[in-house]
Amino acid sequence: MRSILLSALILTSLMFPLGAAYPDFSTQSSFTLPEVAFGSPSLDPFLTMWANPKLSSLASLQDTLEREVEATSLELDQLEYVVGLQKAQLDFARQSAKPKLGISATPYSYTDPRTMGTPNAPKTHSFSVGGSLTQSLPTAGTLSVGVKQSSSYNIDKTVWTQTPSVTVSLQQPLFVGSAPLSTSYQKDQLEKQAIKFSSATLQADSLKRTLVVQNARLLHVRQSLLENRFLIGERALLAEQAVRKASLDLEQGLISRQAYENRLISYYQLAASYDEVERELNDLNATLQKTFTGNAPGEVSVSPGFDPFSLAKHTEDKQMLQQRYLAKSASYQSALLELRSATLDSGYYSLSDAPQLQLSFSLSPYYNGTEKQYFSSFSELFTDGDPALSFSIGFSATDLFRRSSALQQKSAELALLGSKAKVEQAFEQASDELDLLVKEVRSFLIDLLIQLEEYQLKRAIYEAEQIRFEANLIDSSALKQKELDWYQAAFTALATLRELELRSMQMQLLGLLT
Repeated sequence: MRSILLSALILTSLMFPLGAAYPDFSTQSSFTLPEVAFGSPSLDPFLTMWANPKLSSLASLQDTLEREVEATSLELDQLEYVVGLQKAQLDFARQSAKPKLGISATPYSYTDPRTMGTPNAPKTHSFSVGGSLTQSLPTAGTLSVGVKQSSSYNIDKTVWTQTPSVTVSLQQPLFVGSAPLSTSYQKDQLEKQAIKFSSATLQADSLKRTLVVQNARLLHVRQSLLENRFLIGERALLAEQAVRKASLDLEQGLISRQAYENRLISYYQLAASYDEVERELNDLNATLQKTFTGNAPGEVSVSPGFDPFSLAKHTEDKQMLQQRYLAKSASYQSALLELRSATLDSGYYSLSDAPQLQLSFSLSPYYNGTEKQYFSSFSELFTDGDPALSFSIGFSATDLFRRSSALQQKSAELALLGSKAKVEQAFEQASDELDLLVKEVRSFLIDLLIQLEEYQLKRAIYEAEQIRFEANLIDSSALKQKELDWYQAAFTALATLRELELRSMQMQLLGLLT
């Protein structure tokens, strides 16, 4: 009977709940968050007590970190190599736009016409020297000018003949762009090479900033571990003393075995935590040693004049902040450069199948030499020589369907669409990163305000406990625990200050504090 009543009661409670139900989140009650004033309080009293001016701050180590990551980072070395390679290619492209000079010479040549099937032609000694100038044109064409002076001596007639000549040739691809002649082709190709150099430089600078901030964060984490190890070690000493006292009390029957075991477990837990922190410190020091060529910096502190609440003022103008952040964002700027490069590519066809226009012009005198003296033969050149002119125009097209150009245009079109999508993605990513940075700054500032209040409370409790200790109302162990609580509150605030100083360094590197 009793089991039947119990079952009915359970069934009734399931079918008819006492006003309880899963909440409807669409009707969430609203309330107004209080505004937080970031202009106060003054940190001077706190920093005067806890900021050690003898120690380096994270901000003061920025230049040192930059030098160290440049000297030790293999990944940064690889990017610097790419930057150097792109710089060399850019310099080469700029030099290629300038005229190229060439020289050629034949110090001596002997010709026996019988070997060429013309036995009646004279045997000659000859030598020649020439020079050339080649200029790449803005239209992707090439203009070449050649000058040559040949001197030949007729062995049979013992006479000299001087034959200077000038040759001019032009090779011009047509319909490389939308017009028959693209007057900005070389300029755009040079801009594409400059884009590659700028993109590589952006990536290297971004990695350098990231490595500097990462290593500064490691120094901050190590300082927090040092502070935590100090607190755990001091509490472990107190716990060890409590275990000894509990052992004596257990022998005298003043406490139970369970009370003694609880204190022993507390001591073991603190000892295990100390060992864990010690291991993390060793691992962290090993990691830092990979960055620094010498010894890593020791303990770090907060800059005595650091004002974290001033960071809030720099986060108020969101539009200006976003513009500055985007100007330093490697991913966004690289995406813009890639879009520009794709835009330039989309305006040109392939040179390999472009129709070619060839123009050539040559000028050389024609006369029969009669002068037997070498130097006198030059006068004969000007008196008896008759200029011989030749000129030709040529046209060629290797592929009238321009299949290579069709493929290049299709690839450029797809690359342009991909670049536009990449710019949008990089913009959203940069905006999210900036929002996160601003939220972190404001969150840490709120945490700092709370932690400073907690610090003042712990300090007041410690001072009150000192009075009680002097009145013999508590023992030294209880007073030490309150002192460690005060230290812990101070260390918590110091850790938040270092986080804010780290964000300040990051914002400085990103140009957000200018």
